[in-house]
Amino acid sequence: MNPITRRPAIAAALAVLWMSALQAHHGLATFDTTKSVTIEGSVSEWQWTNPHVYLYVDVAGAQGTAKWRIEFGSIGNMRVRGFSRTSFKIGDKVRVTGSPRRDGFTEMFFRQGSLGDGQPFPGQQPAASEQPSTTSR
Repeated sequence: MNPITRRPAIAAALAVLWMSALQAHHGLATFDTTKSVTIEGSVSEWQWTNPHVYLYVDVAGAQGTAKWRIEFGSIGNMRVRGFSRTSFKIGDKVRVTGSPRRDGFTEMFFRQGSLGDGQPFPGQQPAASEQPSTTSR
């Protein structure tokens, strides 16, 4: 292949790679950020990976158990918020609120959550009703 015909081939290959990377990182387009859904269930997996961290939660319902996937940010972002590789254990009871997928799959983008005892996930403040009173006498 001579240098003149090699350039378009290289450019085409780079374009394909760029488009693949762009498609792989969807941002929040997959999720309906105008809606909110809350689930309660048991942790079945805590996947500490980049580019996104995932929490899998088994939720019991009338038709059986549904497995929900909760998408978080990157590991770096999660560390800043106080999460770690050991934040959740299989079997932990959780309550999670997030933006559901637009296509109806049992997946959401994380907004807030708490453990079964009401303790908020790392980096979050307790709900106003759970915060200690600061009234002085």
